[in-house]
Amino acid sequence: MMVAVALLLTGCATTEEIVKIAPDTYVLSRKEHSDYLGNGAKLKAGVIHDANAFAEKQGKVAVAVSSKETKLIPSVQSATIEYKFRVEDKG
Repeated sequence: MMVAVALLLTGCATTEEIVKIAPDTYVLSRKEHSDYLGNGAKLKAGVIHDANAFAEKQGKVAVAVSSKETKLIPSVQSATIEYKFRVEDKG
C-alpha cells in the first residue's frame, strides 16, 4: 500500500516554466517523472492548455510555433515536451 502511495506521489510530478524567447514568443517545457504511468497525450494537452491560459490572462491567444516531444521509456527516459508559441491579439 505504501509503495502505491509513493508511486502516485512521485509518478505524477512535473516541472514546467514559461520562458519569453522573443518579444511575443514563449516556450513552455514540461517533464513527467513517471516511470510507468506516463501519458504523453495528456502531457501535451496539459502544456497546450497552460499556454492558452497564459495568453488568455493577457487578453490574447496562443498560436503554436513548434513542439518537440520525447516519449516515455519506463526506467530509461521521462516523457518531455517543449512547446513554442506566440501570443497574439484576438482576431
